[in-house]
Order: sequence, then C-alpha cells, then structure tokens
Amino acid sequence: MPTLTSEEVRLREDLCRKYRILTLQQVHELGNRKYDTYTDSPVQGDYEPWRTERKSMATVLTQIAARFHRRNESSWRHACEPIILGRLSAEVCCLEAVGLNQIFNYRADEQVNHDPDVHKDLKKKESPDRIYGLRQTRNIENLLNDTVKRLHESEGGLDGTQVQELLGQPIQQSGDRQLFPFLVLEAKSGTSGSDWHSIQMQTAFSIRTFLATQNRLRAATGPHSRWQSGPLVWFFSNRGEDWRLCAAYVEQGLKRSHTVGTTDYRVVDVWRGSILTLDGALQLLLLVDYIFDWARDIYREDIIRELRVLASGDNDAASVVGTDIDIYSYCHLDPFDRISEGGSEDDAFVRYTEALESFRALDSEMGAVRHATFVESRYCCVFITRDNVQTLVQSTRPTIVQQLCRLILRELNQRNPIRMDQQTLRNIEEEWTGTSRLSGAHQGTQPDLYTAMTSTVYLDADWHQVRELFAITIARDAWPAIIAAAGLKNKKRIVELSPPELVECDTDSVLKQIKRLRAGSPQQLLLSAITRRAVRISQEHDQSKPPKCQVQEDDGVVHGVVNFIYKSYKKGTLEPQEPFLRLSKRSELQHTLQFTVKPFSVSELQDTLRFTIEPFNLFKHHTDQTQHTLQTSSDGCVLLSATRRRPSVEEPGANFCVYLIGDDGRAPEIQTLGPLVRKAFETLDVYHTARGDLSSTTISKVAETPPDSWRRLWNIEMAYGVYSDGPGLVSLCKWLKEQDADPLTQGSARDPHACGSRLHQRNLLAWREPGLLCKNIWERAFLLYKLSTTEIAYWRRAAKERKENGISCCECCAATGDHKICSSCERVLQDKSWYQWYKNALRGEKTFEVRTLEGDEVTARLRAIEKKSAYPEVYVMGEWRDEHWAMSLDFYEELDQPFESIGELCEQLTRFKAFCDNPQSQPSRKRKSLQETATALHHGNVRGWWLSKTALNQAVLTKSGNVDYVCKDVHDILRSYYDVSCKRFVDLVCQYAVYHFLLDSEGSPLRLFDTKFVLGLSDETFEAIAGDDATVMVERERLGLEVKSLKAAIAILYS
Repeated sequence: MPTLTSEEVRLREDLCRKYRILTLQQVHELGNRKYDTYTDSPVQGDYEPWRTERKSMATVLTQIAARFHRRNESSWRHACEPIILGRLSAEVCCLEAVGLNQIFNYRADEQVNHDPDVHKDLKKKESPDRIYGLRQTRNIENLLNDTVKRLHESEGGLDGTQVQELLGQPIQQSGDRQLFPFLVLEAKSGTSGSDWHSIQMQTAFSIRTFLATQNRLRAATGPHSRWQSGPLVWFFSNRGEDWRLCAAYVEQGLKRSHTVGTTDYRVVDVWRGSILTLDGALQLLLLVDYIFDWARDIYREDIIRELRVLASGDNDAASVVGTDIDIYSYCHLDPFDRISEGGSEDDAFVRYTEALESFRALDSEMGAVRHATFVESRYCCVFITRDNVQTLVQSTRPTIVQQLCRLILRELNQRNPIRMDQQTLRNIEEEWTGTSRLSGAHQGTQPDLYTAMTSTVYLDADWHQVRELFAITIARDAWPAIIAAAGLKNKKRIVELSPPELVECDTDSVLKQIKRLRAGSPQQLLLSAITRRAVRISQEHDQSKPPKCQVQEDDGVVHGVVNFIYKSYKKGTLEPQEPFLRLSKRSELQHTLQFTVKPFSVSELQDTLRFTIEPFNLFKHHTDQTQHTLQTSSDGCVLLSATRRRPSVEEPGANFCVYLIGDDGRAPEIQTLGPLVRKAFETLDVYHTARGDLSSTTISKVAETPPDSWRRLWNIEMAYGVYSDGPGLVSLCKWLKEQDADPLTQGSARDPHACGSRLHQRNLLAWREPGLLCKNIWERAFLLYKLSTTEIAYWRRAAKERKENGISCCECCAATGDHKICSSCERVLQDKSWYQWYKNALRGEKTFEVRTLEGDEVTARLRAIEKKSAYPEVYVMGEWRDEHWAMSLDFYEELDQPFESIGELCEQLTRFKAFCDNPQSQPSRKRKSLQETATALHHGNVRGWWLSKTALNQAVLTKSGNVDYVCKDVHDILRSYYDVSCKRFVDLVCQYAVYHFLLDSEGSPLRLFDTKFVLGLSDETFEAIAGDDATVMVERERLGLEVKSLKAAIAILYS
C-alpha cells in the first residue's frame, strides 16, 4: 500500500478517535523463545512436519534478511515472505493431519470495502499488502446459502433472506472467495520514511472493517451466540528486518462526543523483533504457527458454529454437522483403511527407526556402530518438459545457466541415454522407492523421453548406507529450449547436441537392471557402499528391436549435475517443490528383501571400467583379493575408517565405525562389543572410505572428470589396508582398554599353525580421500613401519622355534617346506619395487642406519617430507620411495623399540609425535652429545666414563641450553600477565568510581538533575541551560523575517 503523507496521518488520527479505534501499547510475552534453548517435541514431526523445521528455517530467514538488508519493499517481500508465510503452503504428509492448504486463502493488494460513512470520510481506497481469511469450502458455502432463522427474521423483518446477504463481506467475492479475514500484513522497506505510527494508521480502518464483519455475525446470533472469545484480527507490520505483531479486538464502551457508535476497536501491540537475529526470526515463525493454529482450530470452528446458529436448516446440506468433504486432510479417516495386507508402512518405518536408534545408542568416542542391513533408497529425477523448462532456466542463476544446460546436453548425448515413455519412468521410481505417481494418460500424446541415469551407493555423514538413483530426463519437445538456453551458436555443434535418433528401450530390460542394482545381501551392499559404487544405466547400441539396457561403471558426473540442481533449490530442511524435480525415498532392511534376479558383482561391473590404475602403486595387485569379497571376522564384524571433512568437537570418534553383519539386525549388548571389536581389529585390516556424496557445489567442478584413479571419489580401489590413522588408533585403543579388550596386534591373527607370508599381501598404503591431506605424514609412516617390522620379527622367531623342533620352514615367514626361503618371500626379496627396509627386516638385518641429527636438522627433515607429501599421488596412492621412509624415520633412536600390545604402540606414537613437535628438547640428543665428549675410565674393577665439569657445562648448557630459555620464557609470560592484570584492575577501579560518583550515588549529577528538577525549571532558565546560543537565535529570527517577507512578495505577485 502506498505510504501516507504526514497530513494524511493527522487526518486518520482524527478519524480513529471518531470511530473509536484505540491503540494500546501493551507488550505481551508471546515471543520470548530463544534460539539456543528452543527444542521441539519429536512427536510433532509425524503429524505437523513443518514444526520440526523451525530452527533451520529461522537460520535461512536470518541469512536472507542479511542479504536483502536495506533493499526496496518489493525485493524484501519477495525474498522473506515465502519463508515467513510458508506455513500456508506446507504439505500435509499424514492423512490424519489437519488440513492446511485448502482452509485459508489470501489476497494481495486487494481493496477493502468499508462502510459508506467510513469510505466517505477516508476519501481514499485502502489495499493492504496481504489479507488472510477463510476459504469458502463446501460446508461454509451451504451455511451461507441457507436462510436466516425465523427467530431473527421477526426481529429484523427479514423474510427469506440468506445468511450471506445479512452478513456481507469486506472483500470482493470473485474467484476463490475469501470470508471473514483474520490476518493483515503491511510491509515497508528498511529505507522507507514511514514510521510505525504511520503504518498503523494506514491499516487501522481495514482492521476495523474486518472486526466489524466478525462482530456482525456475533450480533446476528444475539443471545444464542456460542462465540466466547469474540472477534479478533491479527496485524503483522514490518519495516525491513524489524517486525511487529498486533492483536485487534472489540469492546463495548459508552457513548462519547464526536465519536461513532459505542464499540471500541482496540489494537494491542503484542510482539516486536528483528529477523536479523536468530531469536527474532524463530519467534516470528513461531507466532505465524500460533496464528494459523488458532485460525484452524478455534477461529474457523467458531465461525462455522455461529453460522449454524444463524442458519435456518432449510438447506439440508447446511444442517449436517461434519467435516468439509472437499478438504481431503480434513476428512475423518479410518486408520485401518490405510493398512495394506502386508501391514502398515508407518509401523515398518517406526520399527526401522527404533532398530537404527538402538545402534546409534552404542556410539562413543571410539566411533559409531551400525548394521549392514539398514539402507535408505533415494530417487531424484530432473524431469524437464516443455511446460517446465522455462521454470528451470529462469530460476537458475544467469551466470551458470549456460554451463548447466551445456553439461546436461553433453551427458545425454555422450552417455548412451535411454529412450523411454513416462510409464517406464514411473515404474522405475516405484521399483526403487515404492512411490507411485499418477498416470499422465489424460495429457494426450506424450513426447519421447531421453534419460541419463546413474546409481550410487555410499555412506552418509552418519555412517548410514545410502542407495541413490539419479536421473536427468528431457522430453523431446523441451530439447530446443535447452539448446537455446545453452547459448550455442555453432550450427554444427547444435546438430551434434540434438536429440539422438534412438529406438525406445525395452521396458522389462530397464526394470530388470534396476532390480539387480537393488538386489544383494547386506554384505554385498556394504562392500558397494565402502567402495562407493557408481554405475550408469544406458541403452545398448545394437539393432535389436527393442534394444536392451546395460550397466557400466560411471564417473559420477550425472550424479553431480542432479545433486547440484537439487541442492540449489533445497532451502534448509525443506525439500524442493519445483515442478521439474521428482523426489522420493524409503528406508529398508536389506536382509528382509526378496529378489528374483541376480545382483551385480564387482568383477562384472569392472569389465567396463574406463579407468586404469597407475603402475607406480606397489600394492595394486592386492585389489582383486579384497575388492570382490567383503572381509569380515568370524563374528561378522567389519571395521571402517573415514575422516570427516568438517571435524566436530561433539563427535571426536566419528572417524571410525564398526559394521556388523548378521541376519537379525539387532544391536549387540554393550559388554559384548569390546571383545567383538578386538577380535576384528586383531585378525583383519580396516576398510578406508569417505562419507557423504562429496559432490561439488560449483557447476564447473561438477563437469570435471578425474584424470587419475587416485583422484576418483567413486568406484574407489585399494580401500582395504593397514590402519595407520594415529589419532583414531589412540582413541580406539583407549576405548578398548576401558572395555578390558586391549588388542595385541592389528590385522594379524598369529595362528600357530599358519605362517607370515600373508604379510606380503597386506596393503600398507590404503586409499585416502584426496581432499583431506595429512600434514604429519611421518606419524603414518611410523605406525606402518612398526606394525610391519613387529610382525616380521614375530614370524622370524616362530620360524626359529619350528626349526629347533625339527620342522623345516622358511626362515623369514615360518612357512613349512624344504626351502630355506619360500617362494613368496623370495619373490618379495627379488622385487626391486619393494621397500628396502621391508626386505631388510625380512632378512633379519638392520632396517635403517640411525642418524644423529640436531633439532633444527630434524625440523628441516620433517618440513621437507611434509612438502613432498603435499602431492596427492604421494599421500593417497602411496608413491613412496625408500628416501621418503628414511627422511621420516631414520633420525629417531627409539624407532625399533619393541611393543607387546597396541596400547604400548600408541604410547610410543605419542613419544614420537612429541619428539617431532619439539626435537630441540629431547633427552636422547643430550645423551649423545655427552657421549661424544666423555672418555673411558678404568680403575680397578670400576669401569665407566669420565667427563670434566667444563665439558659438561658446554654440552648441557651451550648445545642444549633450553632450561634457561624456558625459564626466561615463563618469566616473560608471567610478567606480561601481571602487567595486563594491573592495567585491568586499575580500569575496573576507575569504572566503578565513575559509576558511583557520576551515576549511582545520591549526590551524582544523574540523581540531582532528575526529571522532577528539569520539569521544575522556568522557561527562561531552561532556555538558558539547554537553548541555542545568541548567535543562532539571531540568525533564526532573521531567517524567519526573510521567509515572511518572501511569502508576502509571492502573495503580491499572484494578486
């Protein structure tokens, strides 16, 4: 509504007094919720889904308000009002939930029809920004079309008058009719010149008219009225980010002069706040929820109840007390009607959630505990047709729309898309998530659809298995619009990206491949999630009629495009509602599913692999042994490791997960978990993977295809290997020690009847996520070295014992046989690519020549190796040479110190880390320095070392004089703290002195010159104290005289 001038505001103030509109500034505690302490009942999420999203929506609203700060009114309203008033468009997910989307409606900038007297006095139309009222449903329509009861006809002389004719409505009744408005919104930008009083005056008469409409209904029912609360209208107003809420009601008063009637229309200020703050945004959303709950549960029922009192009942439909049959979610539903023969889906989801939560309850600092049977299947399709293509193009940021459209065209032309009809696309979604969509048979001729489809399996941030089916589908008649949006000018290129001429694919073949992707045991599903399996479903290039469908490994580009579009339109926890997005999901227990098709095997998919593994990887031959079959302990336990991209203080152990493989899917007892993990840790290595879809949020990066296999985030290899994450190992051992299950080894069962040749098959350098490069890579090298050499030493001792017992075996790994060294060990010793320290340990020789280095030399070494490890191919895929290992380890004198358990290894790792962090202060360095300056002493039977006092002082104080340095450093720190404390103490004393003598004491100026003193001053005294100086007063008087003379001159000119 246009802003009022100051003269119009003054006029309306006079009219408000005349028509008895009273504004009371009473602040009520309706919006006192705090964002940090606000929580909601989890039960509400089942029946009122919008309530569980309040905090996330408050965050989104705050961010939008900050971006549109100081913008004009249209921009501000367009950005913020859909979030604030999104409750009206909330989708009712539960059939038993009270309906929302059809009970209310709103009018924007709609003229309000005032009483003739008011309209005559106002001399100007009023059109509030938004007006919310009741929609005329079937039930209300029948009541309004009924005649008035005869009891009221005798009083008013109305014969056969309909209820709607008696009451009237303040809004034009055309289109979707709006009745009995209850909410008014008036918005101004933050730069508007209107103050709050002007905004109130601008809408005061609209509020009065709405209250009068409600009051006419109550007055018409007379003493038979059942309306206890009476008329009530809410009023939201805002100036940019600042919002206010008022409540207006009627009250009978006395006749007063210069006023109209005896009814007072009171407007009460109940809340104010700013949506730039999280508290204010949350409070505003809560108040909107409150108002619509009130309107749904109380106000609407009161209106209908009053109409029933007023209606005669001659209209049979109006006399029925029931719900509105045209509001689906308002109907009374028998809950048993929704239960299929197989049982309730709601009950199944509850059981699924309860079972999953029983595993989450076992999470600790050690990590997470999950079961391989839990999986969430998700479906997301970018479905582009001629009707919605412009919505996609125009709602996408202009800077990326060309690149996005070109990428979509490229994927659908180069990836062997599938030509299908709409029914096949619906069948695919129903097979994947069980979601059935209405048939489009009424749409007449349906265009051909071209689909690029990809399936991915991975672990989300909470270690939950996710199985996704993402697709890009373009109707043939929408293809020209995509080409136009891509901005292609080269005619040859346009022809190349035109829809390919394909025969429609066999529907049964497509659905069979979809079923095969869902099929499999929990073990196969978990292995796919660990290796982040990504495949594409494409159409074969053959002459068969119709052609078949095939599945191949994919690079994840289609998944990235769909995920980019999905995340671009997702707002907080609200799912996108765009017409070109089809979304659905369901939670499943894999072990309960039954399939009639054979699942895909890893080897079957790898036959189509378009990537190759770089030859430099030492352990590349280990892939086939662990990539095809999940390695589990005898108790059905699998250990996983994945570093979080955004580490959380609240989840320190979330980088490690224990996955269980069992048929029942029940959580184990906490006391049995420790031995279970210990056994798996001692006998198996650990799977290394990543969590989340890891898709880029930048469209340019989505289009990039990884040039090397170690950069790939999908279909990863070398995932199974030795666990070498230092912090994770320390955390795990701490937890196992608390469970009295301290492990002795890692990945080595040490079976007395076995041998150590399995050590050569272990993967020392397992896959790591490329985006997470570790700086302290020497810690990883330390753990790998210690674990490997300790196991080699164990089996060499075992071989010695067997030979002493007369058993012929390999002296390196204790493998029984007539050869001194078995073929497996001989192959390693002859292989030039194997690490020299590993071969030396296998022979029983010294692995490294320990070098004595000063602290600065060690620091330089570590910096050099850290710089080398900055290259991803070094850290991720293990392009480590012998010099890398030497630079990381050969300066540490305690490198070959033995350990009896993994707990002792963690203690050694802690000491090694401390040494690397501060090599200057290590005692081993001092001992070495003393030995160099000491001389041997032999006196009788006494043998020792002799060291002069001068040499001792020189060795300890000169080369390693850290004691003095530390003392001085501590002294300087204490002195700094003391100086700061003294200054702070003096500042506080001064602050309290100022507060006491100037503000708080009885003789302070603030107490002396109080309100009573100021009001008691005479005009002359007040002017002398606070008035302008003489110069300003003289200048003001001169200007006044000049203005007066100019006005007289203008009058003379016009006369």
